[in-house]
Amino acid sequence: MATMPVPRSDGAAPEPERRWWAQLRRDRAGMTGLAVLSLIVAAAIVGPVVTSQDPFQPNLQETFLPPGSGHVLGTDQLGRDLLARVVAGARASLLSGLAALAVSLAFGVPAGLVAGYSGGRWDDVVMVAVEILMSFPGVLLAFLAIAVLGPGQQNVVLAVGLASTPVFARLVRGSALAVREQEYVMAAVALGATPARVAVRHVLPGCLAPIVVIAVLRLGTTIVTIAGLGFLGMGGDPARPEWGAMLSQGQEFLRRAPHIALVPGGAMLLTVLSVNLFGDAVADALNPRVLSWRTHRGG
Repeated sequence: MATMPVPRSDGAAPEPERRWWAQLRRDRAGMTGLAVLSLIVAAAIVGPVVTSQDPFQPNLQETFLPPGSGHVLGTDQLGRDLLARVVAGARASLLSGLAALAVSLAFGVPAGLVAGYSGGRWDDVVMVAVEILMSFPGVLLAFLAIAVLGPGQQNVVLAVGLASTPVFARLVRGSALAVREQEYVMAAVALGATPARVAVRHVLPGCLAPIVVIAVLRLGTTIVTIAGLGFLGMGGDPARPEWGAMLSQGQEFLRRAPHIALVPGGAMLLTVLSVNLFGDAVADALNPRVLSWRTHRGG
């Protein structure tokens, strides 16, 4: 029978955590993705403050300027600086993606946890709902939600978040089914802990590793979906800097000024690629950690 790891007196991280971080650092592609993503996040945070150009202010005397002609990335059809707009769009797209991901976690994790730990009727009800929702493409579910809620950026975020909810519900349900059979969970039940306490304090922590992995990987999908809805004009104010809306406006001028579409498209591509590279690295690094947890817990 496996024994619990003994905490180190010098305050150093336990061996599984050190192995997880060491393996993540060895993944060059993942660390490159993390570095690029960090730069994009930093630009989204400080860029609008330090950028001298106003992303909303048109200048009809400087329309369609190419990159480098007084503007690093050029100007759009209204003479607005593309660097200022793509940086402001980074903040909007990242915040929208994170908000939609938070909606998915807020609804999907509790539903999956209840279904996986409780079983029986609750499991049947939740899984029937999940299977029905997952039979539709996520974008179609988002369209249906927007048709009910109406257009607007907040409704787009809510719709995309709800469309991704079944993914997390199914993931957590499967993880909870495995974790609830562990000896430490059965020991907590035998000691008289309430079902809610067992689910939150003992089952949920055992599901965190796959939740983190899928959440990181879903962030890229969420950003693309929100941009796609913005491309179709469902994001509300078209003047608001948002990568999907900017790409939609730029497609009209591909022959005359292709940089208007290439700049937001390239920013979105770089962001999603960096998220996916980092997500794959996290998935690879957490695999031995999951096994280590199960070994230490008596699995």
